[in-house]
Amino acid sequence: MDDQKFVTVEYFPWQQESSAQIARSLLESFGIDAQLLHATLTNTITFWEMGQIYIELVVNEKDAARAREILSAQFDRHEAEQGYKESGKAKK
Repeated sequence: MDDQKFVTVEYFPWQQESSAQIARSLLESFGIDAQLLHATLTNTITFWEMGQIYIELVVNEKDAARAREILSAQFDRHEAEQGYKESGKAKK
């Protein structure tokens, strides 16, 4: 990830680190560079801090709308890719 502007597209409670990793992998499978912030803190926080830490899934600002669409999709990857291509937004 370069020095471009990044935005958070999803938050995960620290207890759902595996879900955050899956979401990051899903976005990367669609060609969207995604990173998790605060993920490493989940192994070092104390008991009283547990409810205060969230993992942020961040992407480049230009990919944010597509990333949110993918994350909220209620259909399979093939349908998501097909819909994106048909909308005329697919990268050429």
